[in-house]
Amino acid sequence: METEGFPYDEIAEKFFSPIYPVIAEAILEKTGVGSGRLLDLGCGGGHLGFELLKRGNYSTAVFADANPEALKATERRGFERGFGSVMKTSLQDACALDLPEESFDLIVSRGSMPFWDDQIAAFSGIYDLLAPGGWAYIGGGLGNAQLGDEIKRAMAEARNATGGEGPRCFDRKNSKALADEEYRALFAHTDADLVIINNDDEGHWIILSKPTA
Repeated sequence: METEGFPYDEIAEKFFSPIYPVIAEAILEKTGVGSGRLLDLGCGGGHLGFELLKRGNYSTAVFADANPEALKATERRGFERGFGSVMKTSLQDACALDLPEESFDLIVSRGSMPFWDDQIAAFSGIYDLLAPGGWAYIGGGLGNAQLGDEIKRAMAEARNATGGEGPRCFDRKNSKALADEEYRALFAHTDADLVIINNDDEGHWIILSKPTA
């Protein structure tokens, strides 16, 4: 998540940690991409990317974020978890990506998309980065409805204990995401296979695959 400072890492560790295994399993089930080159965009502390590394056999995993403090936390966590040999960090603006085209087999992002100022530039860049046959799984959610309810209750209890101050889930009303029809229009001129999930159980995800050459 690309924000000032890095308070999100503490929230992710304390409240969101149960959701990343669930989302990682959903990504692998949908895309089938458990190897090759992985990009976790807007990685925050790297939680989702690390769950995929635990389950897959990726040759390279790039963790990218606009916040240098996020990348420091990710790098530290990655070495602690034994992923130092395959992981790299990269300072990136999601709306102006500076990475080689067609260089990733799987691109994921959880929780960063709602903050991207230029959704068209971001998603166009993501599609350019996909290798033929590659997949992108971009969006946000709390794993499933049950987990979401548990996390919201835990956050409410934390706020009550501090007089109303404390962590909150992101309010979709403040999201910079486009309407789903606009994402479909963005890729209508391409050969991309596009699936959009948007419900209270799984969350909001834009799932793309690029056809093989």
